[in-house]
This record gives sequence, C-alpha cells and structure tokens, in this order.
Amino acid sequence: MKRFLLMLCLALAGCGGPQVVVVQGEGAQQAIEKKSLAMVFSGKTSTGWTKHQRGTGLQQPMITDEEKLATSARCKQFGNGIVKNLPLMSRTPLAPYLASSDKDYRNALTVEINRIIADTDGSADIVVTVSYGARGNDKQGWSRIIHIQASPFSSAESVSRELADSMLAQLKASALIQ
Repeated sequence: MKRFLLMLCLALAGCGGPQVVVVQGEGAQQAIEKKSLAMVFSGKTSTGWTKHQRGTGLQQPMITDEEKLATSARCKQFGNGIVKNLPLMSRTPLAPYLASSDKDYRNALTVEINRIIADTDGSADIVVTVSYGARGNDKQGWSRIIHIQASPFSSAESVSRELADSMLAQLKASALIQ
C-alpha cells in the first residue's frame, strides 16, 4: 500500500503543468507598442536523453541505439512543434502588437528553446526562455524561463499550447500586453 501511494504521489507530481522558473527584469516595463512586435526564434537548442532503470544505483543505465534514435526523434518532434505551432497559437492574442512586415518591427519577442531532454519512456523536460526587448539590442529588458514537463502522452501541439498559454500569461502579468 505504501508503495502504491508513493507511486501515485510521484505520478501526480509530474502533472503540474508549466512552471515559471526564473523571473528577470521585474522593474516597471512599458507596454508593447501596437504594431511594433515580431516573434523571433533563437537557434540555440540543447537536446539529450535520460533513462530510468530499476536497480542501477548510481550507474547510468545503458541505452540502446534504438532508444537513442527514439529519444532524438522525440526531442526533434517537440522542438519543431514549438517552432511551427507557437506563432499560430499566440497570433490572435498578440495580433494588435504584431508588426505588419518583417521590416516594420521595432521590438522582438525572442523564444529560445534552451533544453529538451527526452526520456526513453516518452516523457520530456523542456526549458524555454522568452524575452522581450528592442530590435537589435543584445540585452533584453524582460525575460522569463518557462519549464514544461511533458508526459509520454503529450504531443508537440499540447506542449506548444502550454508554452503559449504560459508565455501570454506572463506577458499579461507584466502588463506588457492587455
């Protein structure tokens, strides 16, 4: 019975949804100007794998080539899904702020997928940094790190939806958008 309760607690602990891990730039921010924003993706992504195996102690469990390929494909699936789906899922709430062309934007909302670690069971740990600042400015004025834990049953679309919801909630909480 104790083992069952422990397993239930561990299973429920992974179902918490997206979390904001780090907050930077807490000072007063000016709201994003209408028709001045572009969403930009940074190309820096680190991927990896994990494997949990009973009885291995402190040793890293051995991973087969098939498991490596499967975890690599899962990482790629989440990464490509975020790049494809995030702009579509956040387009409507951000519509008043988005610039009409790539030449017109003055501010950038930069999305950087820092890390995607897939487990051999299909779950994944995804860390994304979302930052806002003036175009061409290396130092961003506002940033949030969002941590998403995907279950083995999560799809790229569901992870993108969680990320979009978290990102928009943080932008609203910071009074950058309404």
